[in-house]
Amino acid sequence: RRLYYVIQVLNLSHKFFAYDNMDEIHDLVMDNPSLKLRQEALFMVFATGISAQGFEVINLNTENFEHIYLVIQDKTTLSAFDRGIHASQLTYRLWTIFESELVTIEYRTKTGISSLKATASKDICQQIKSGDRELSFLAKISRWKYSHH
Repeated sequence: RRLYYVIQVLNLSHKFFAYDNMDEIHDLVMDNPSLKLRQEALFMVFATGISAQGFEVINLNTENFEHIYLVIQDKTTLSAFDRGIHASQLTYRLWTIFESELVTIEYRTKTGISSLKATASKDICQQIKSGDRELSFLAKISRWKYSHH
């Protein structure tokens, strides 16, 4: 039983390390074709990281690879507006996994109400990746749909 907990802690620390360093890992993998990480593995690290931030993945739609659509739900009772803003900042990280034309994150409150949708384009995400733009630029140009309930 004790060994099980140790293994669980090591597994979580590995996922947190990967999430914290996702941009660097992604760039390394993209620059070195011999290091292929599957999108599913990268997304699992991403999902684990956002779970630690109080979000739960409800649905990931990759049927239209040109537009990746992620639905997340809050596990906290904090301000829906503030948490929606936080969730919207995850669009770039999601894009680094799939590199699709568009990525959208739909944020739902703890009660399941769709409160915010944020969409980012490939063009903007590439500018952030190249260093031409700061990540904060995403907040200025993302398409937002906020619903106050």
